[in-house]
Amino acid sequence: MSLGMGMGFGGGPSAHTDVLSASPEDVPSKLRLVEEIKSRGRSCVGCKNYPDAETLYTKGIEVLSSISGDESVKKDAAILYSNRSLVLLQMGKVSEALESADSACEKDPTYVKAHWRRGQACNAIGNTADALASFERALSLEPTNKTLKREVEAAKVKKEQEEKLLAAAKEAKEAETEAAIAEPQKKAATPAKKDVVKTNTSKPTSSTKPSNNDMKEDGDNDLFTSSDHVRGYKIRSD
Repeated sequence: MSLGMGMGFGGGPSAHTDVLSASPEDVPSKLRLVEEIKSRGRSCVGCKNYPDAETLYTKGIEVLSSISGDESVKKDAAILYSNRSLVLLQMGKVSEALESADSACEKDPTYVKAHWRRGQACNAIGNTADALASFERALSLEPTNKTLKREVEAAKVKKEQEEKLLAAAKEAKEAETEAAIAEPQKKAATPAKKDVVKTNTSKPTSSTKPSNNDMKEDGDNDLFTSSDHVRGYKIRSD
């Protein structure tokens, strides 16, 4: 929000009350007022008095809006909108800075600084693609401008980095989605465990043990040879 026309930086009386309250009627007087406003605006920017600069540039825009049908007036308006974009950006009013830069580009599409300010505002708002487009447009109007060349290169690098991050995030999201889809299918394909009934495979043991009478010791050589085995006992000849 701009300061009141009669208020200055810090809330005190404005040092620019004379121009802020002026209401010239004829076109030459209006144009002279605008030139004075531009001069004072530059001084305010120089000493970082951005609120006063914003107020002055807004006043200049209002004065020019009352003059129609002149291309030179549109060019002056583009300068004022561009300058106001600069001070708004310095004040952290990013959206308003972008709006002023857009107006500057509309008033004079050939004004290099208008596209530059728009690029800076787009950068501040996080729109690297639009920032790059604005810097490239400015550079096309002034191909030898080293500052614009640096802006273009920096925007290209930033855009490439952002695209890589977006691609990585997309791949991670796709992998997460595929994993979420595969998990239920994996569970469905796994057979349920069946209860195992244990079976006694040990050989049955006879409950009847041979008596001593069945185990003949002496005099049975005619019945058993030295190689015969009876219930674990080896029969040996005497």
